[in-house]
Amino acid sequence: MFSQSRFIRLFSGLLLWGVLAMPVAPSPALALDDPDDEASEVGEIASPGPQKFPRRTETGIRLSKDRHIGTSELWAPFYQEQDRVLYGSARVMGDNQSNFEGNLGLGYRQMFNDHIWGGYGFADHRVTALGTDIWQATFGAEYIRMNWEARANIYWPLQTTQTYTVDIPSGPYLAGNGIFVRGPMSLIEEAQPGFDAEAGFLLPKISDLIGDARAFGGVYYFRGQETPDILGVRARAQVDIAPWLRLGARAQYDDERKEQYFLELTMRFPGVAGPRGQGLRARLADSPERDVDIVTGATVRGGTPQPVVDMAGNPARIIYVDNTASAGGNGTYETPYTTLAAALGTAQAHDTVYIFSGDGTTTGYDGGYTIATSDVTVMGAGSPLYFDASRYASPDGYDYDFSLLLPAGTHPMLTNPGGDIMTITADDVTLRGIQLDNAMGGGVRINSGVDGTVIDNVQITGNDGVGIYVEQLGSDDMNVRVRDTVISGNKNVGVLIDNQWNGLVKVDLGTAADYGLNDIYGNLGAEIYANTNNQAIAARGNYWGQDAADISGPNAGLIDQATSSGTAFCDGCRVVLDSLVDQTNAVEAATQASNTLTASGFRGHRYIMTGTTNAPDMLINNVSVGTNEAKIQAGDTVALAMTASTTGLTSKSATLFAGDIIDDWSLQTRFLPNALPTMVAWWDASDIDGDFDYGDQPANGTLLASWADKSGYGHTATASGTARPVVMNDAVLADDIDDLMQVANSGYLSALGSGASMAMVIRGNPSAADIRAFAYGTCGSGITSRCLAVVEAGASDDAIIRLDTNAGTNQNTVATPITLFDDDTHILVVSAAGGVLDVWLDDVNVINATYAAGGGFGSNAGLMNVGPINGAYHETVLINGALGAIDRGLVTDYLKQKWNLN
Repeated sequence: MFSQSRFIRLFSGLLLWGVLAMPVAPSPALALDDPDDEASEVGEIASPGPQKFPRRTETGIRLSKDRHIGTSELWAPFYQEQDRVLYGSARVMGDNQSNFEGNLGLGYRQMFNDHIWGGYGFADHRVTALGTDIWQATFGAEYIRMNWEARANIYWPLQTTQTYTVDIPSGPYLAGNGIFVRGPMSLIEEAQPGFDAEAGFLLPKISDLIGDARAFGGVYYFRGQETPDILGVRARAQVDIAPWLRLGARAQYDDERKEQYFLELTMRFPGVAGPRGQGLRARLADSPERDVDIVTGATVRGGTPQPVVDMAGNPARIIYVDNTASAGGNGTYETPYTTLAAALGTAQAHDTVYIFSGDGTTTGYDGGYTIATSDVTVMGAGSPLYFDASRYASPDGYDYDFSLLLPAGTHPMLTNPGGDIMTITADDVTLRGIQLDNAMGGGVRINSGVDGTVIDNVQITGNDGVGIYVEQLGSDDMNVRVRDTVISGNKNVGVLIDNQWNGLVKVDLGTAADYGLNDIYGNLGAEIYANTNNQAIAARGNYWGQDAADISGPNAGLIDQATSSGTAFCDGCRVVLDSLVDQTNAVEAATQASNTLTASGFRGHRYIMTGTTNAPDMLINNVSVGTNEAKIQAGDTVALAMTASTTGLTSKSATLFAGDIIDDWSLQTRFLPNALPTMVAWWDASDIDGDFDYGDQPANGTLLASWADKSGYGHTATASGTARPVVMNDAVLADDIDDLMQVANSGYLSALGSGASMAMVIRGNPSAADIRAFAYGTCGSGITSRCLAVVEAGASDDAIIRLDTNAGTNQNTVATPITLFDDDTHILVVSAAGGVLDVWLDDVNVINATYAAGGGFGSNAGLMNVGPINGAYHETVLINGALGAIDRGLVTDYLKQKWNLN
């Protein structure tokens, strides 16, 4: 090629030639007057006339991002008068693309008053970068006025074409069902005849300031016999900075050469007078404007297609399938089959069945397939299709190994709703670039005695059965090679080798010299189950999702697992979930769920599983699956749920397995309605209707008509005063205006017998003396007075506990007032049974006293769980009998955690 340095040397030579061609002295003025003029006779000095045009050189350079052109021209007048000139022009051109051209021409111009007519002819000679020698004749005509001008040129090559033999072949390409190369081809270069024309005008304001400035626009057309025609437009502008210096720019566009831009610099030696000097006459000495070089085109012809052959010497065959193709295809590259079954049905030895990604679904790829023909490759768009020199031979003898025929794209997804996806019953079968997903059976089953199976860059995911199942029932040797493959999220074992006979089963998942680069993780069974009949399995350089492979089976010790990777090789195949959040303070008797996780980062399906003795429920997209294993795909949400324990303070846990995600989740229950079998009634202000659904609370400000009992005994409280309490922010508000809630007399209350306990979370303010905050039974006088009550002591913030268990004996047993109504939230626990009263305020035993135990609490009285106090109720629990230390701690801890009290 014509290098940049050669271009610089050529241009320097042209410039030097122009300088040496400069005239030594200026030419004298033309003798325009009569020789016998009187002034001449007396020796007067004649006024200067129009100057003769001297010969000159012009040296120019055109620069663009793709091409740099250097030119040099010698312009010389052969004959000239005041209004006409006959001139010659010799020009040479070279560029940085190894083109060289010379032009030799003769032209004539004559001025008629205010305009100039001119014409010229050139003999052009060019040597192209390919070495083609071209001669061309150029003819042009021009019309010039002071303010505008026009011209046209015709270009006529004397010979048009030159043919070269191209030794470099075209490379393999796909057509029909074959792979082809072309034989030696012909490169034809031709010169194209054509014309160009342009018109321009003076830019007067610019010209008045810095010199002659003009703008031009034009068209050009060149016709090819062997090459495409060229039709384009061009525009240019020029300005004479000085008589010896011109600057310019030009742009042109056509469909073949596209847009081209040039900046131009032209230097004249010596300078020629411009319009200010001689006006229009100065244009007689312009250099002709014409195309800078002979226009050529090139094209490749010939090259007979020759088929590539397989190792059996037959033309190589590729059968194509695309589930988006039009029906009726014949399996060619141009018209593929629409179903994989049709493509496999025509496969022969040494064939490749190529599966396009299609629409991304399993439509047409969902039948379950048996490959019973040896030496067949089934590959999908997930792998690039190369020319494989181990399978193909080119008739031209060139080495095309690894020449790309089709680039890699998305793995087409295959499935089988009725069983295994791929069953291999023939030797030397290769699977490559496909995804085997969501089958009712397994991904790949390799039948007994089958040898030479290769599984390369395959994604085997979310199948109900085994990922890869190798079964040996005979004595023939079996060799299986697996590389760059994802085996993940299958319900059964990832790779199962089951050798029930004496044949050799060699499974190569990766060696020390050739790592497997497989992602084998997250299968619900073991990653590998090995019954190899004491044959070693190579399994180096794989990702297991943990430090070592999960391998089981009678020959697990023969698995080479010395080297494993801590990072997945296939990031896009991983299951990505957020972390679970422990539920350490579960509320009572409700089903507790983990935070919702969104599955992402993979295509297809994955099985996930929870492992726990408590059998958690799994929620997929908020729907229970009723089992501890489920199948998910990207975009699904996953959560774990458990029913809280019924035996008191209990911790439970679960582990979620999803791909390489192993995440633990724990649930700790603090209190439940049947944790205390002696519970009688239970009212919770955060669950007014008692359904354990905390999302359906009444709106703030609702007047409360009833408050359900969550114990299951049906002791629903109803508003019975002159006013109703109000629901507000998980509290029932009483405002000291007779807003009572009572439970009607019921035989169930007789279960309290001679002892009772109650616990409540309450916040109150002082109101009036003897206001009852809670009361069971009738607190009066006489034989019917039997009650357990929390009563306000005067108009202070103190409370007293009132017990009446012995007929006619009204007992006030408070030794020390309890500060309860101080506008703070408190936990109050009262236990009275067997003549002993214990009171705990905020987990502090403030009262421990005896009382005269009588016949117990009255069974025919009512129960008031909301009294006319000035305060708020959060939760109240009524229990039969005394609370032991363990049960009291359970209740207190539950209330602390639930209501965030210390």
